Amino acid sequence: MRLLDSRLYWWLNRLSSYVLLGGLWLLLSSPVVTFFPATAALFAVFRAWQDNPDDAFYLPFFGRLRARFVSDALLGLLWLLIGALLLINAVLLPQLALPARLIAFASLSLAAVLYTAASAFIFPVRVSTELGVWASARAAVILGMSQLGTTLLCVLAVALAAGAFWLFPPTLLLSGVGVAHLTYWLCHRTLKRLAT
Repeated sequence: MRLLDSRLYWWLNRLSSYVLLGGLWLLLSSPVVTFFPATAALFAVFRAWQDNPDDAFYLPFFGRLRARFVSDALLGLLWLLIGALLLINAVLLPQLALPARLIAFASLSLAAVLYTAASAFIFPVRVSTELGVWASARAAVILGMSQLGTTLLCVLAVALAAGAFWLFPPTLLLSGVGVAHLTYWLCHRTLKRLAT
């Protein structure tokens, strides 16, 4: 058996692709404005690998980045704005009087759950469909709330990766890409099941 045809070579090649893809994603995500387009491009690579696992990562990555940069950046700004509003409301919550605080806490908790659930599905929806910004956000909210098992697994994976990064920061290079791939796989499986 030749080395280039072996499974070991395939796995080493895939590992090197993960490391290079993680480095590229981190580099292009460093300005906050480009985080969403770079992450959507990362998910586009996983979508391409779903169809052909032997594809190189750079063509789907840069193809997605070039084709939908503006709309992905707009969605990212919308997502950041919603997250910032939730955070501001959480900070201001203790300043309210007691009856209003309970109502505001319940409303804020519901909004935070919707936001978190939608965040699990937003990138898989963006790369699997041709939906616009608002339609992608709406579909992600609906899927995130209706597919709670997948949502919880995605949130758990992100929490574990965040914990690993907290304990050992160099893990971000692989854990970010690994969690993104796992999230795409879980959500893609759910989308495929719903489509049949």
